[in-house]
Amino acid sequence: MAPPPSGPTQKDTASSAAASESPAPAAPAVKAPPPETPTAIRRRSYIVLSFWLLVVFLGLPFWWKTTTIYRADLPLDRMLEWADGKACRPAIPIQIAVHADSLKEEEASHLVRLAQHAIDDLNDFSGHHLRLQLAPRQDRPREGEYNPKSALSIHLKPGDATTAALDPYRAALDITYPLNSVPPLHSASSMLTTYIATELRSTFAEEQSIVSYLLSSSPTSKPAGLSPAVVEALEKRATRALRYAPTYHLTFSLFTDGPAPTTWDIDTAINEYMKPLLDVLGPIHNFTIDTQVQLYATPGVQSQTLTKDDLASFINAAADGLSPHRLAVPRPSTSLPLSATRQLASLIPRARRHNPG
Repeated sequence: MAPPPSGPTQKDTASSAAASESPAPAAPAVKAPPPETPTAIRRRSYIVLSFWLLVVFLGLPFWWKTTTIYRADLPLDRMLEWADGKACRPAIPIQIAVHADSLKEEEASHLVRLAQHAIDDLNDFSGHHLRLQLAPRQDRPREGEYNPKSALSIHLKPGDATTAALDPYRAALDITYPLNSVPPLHSASSMLTTYIATELRSTFAEEQSIVSYLLSSSPTSKPAGLSPAVVEALEKRATRALRYAPTYHLTFSLFTDGPAPTTWDIDTAINEYMKPLLDVLGPIHNFTIDTQVQLYATPGVQSQTLTKDDLASFINAAADGLSPHRLAVPRPSTSLPLSATRQLASLIPRARRHNPG
């Protein structure tokens, strides 16, 4: 048997020719969108226009307002005036109450007015003003009572000579005057008012120096009217720093070498001598006061100055810390005589500072 022919036959050639001559199928036609109406075109234009109007008139101002950093104009002229001390002249008024119960109302008012004129004539520093005010007779403070309305109380009393004495325990200046030194109602000046002004000036000289130093333009500049020695002393005082303590514990101990006394009137002494000072320091410190009586306790040290080793005789180290401690030992002349045993007792005040933490 003969093998089949390897080339294409006549039948296959005819089929290929017929397939190539037949037309290809046509692609489907794309349907065009309907034409837009004028109303739709205007609506689309309005939408785009309203969007940009919102962006321009609402979005941009809101963005500008929320992202802008406010920069105020600095009042340089006013700042320089404050820096140079020209914008405001600081003044510290000091109220002084004058008690003149021995004078008539008209004489006392005239005396206070003349004394005020004398003080103003002597004052060479405008930042420190002493203002005299006649105190009503019913407002006279009791002995040892602190008057918060005035920095100083002047008590005028008739006497043989003109003298002045500043009380070391309270803000009071006692002035005695002869009866013939009271200025008449028609006089313009008197020796008594000049004396009062001079005493007040010397009493407040240190305070005036401190105010003048603090109000100076710079720490290196010398304040007017102050000597170099005073400026140096004020500079040393201004650079001192004390550690603040909110609470102070005060302990008053009475040491006696006998069985008496078992009680003592310490409350009256504290109210009379300590309470005025504690009332002044009360807004910035808290104070607790303890008292005790040590019977049959003879101090082993009879010296005005105590060393660190001697403190064990007075301080309980288990209860009281020795780091911030103050101890006062009275002189032998200030010891308390005890009538029952004819012996001596010593009052030992102590102050302990308490720091939290």
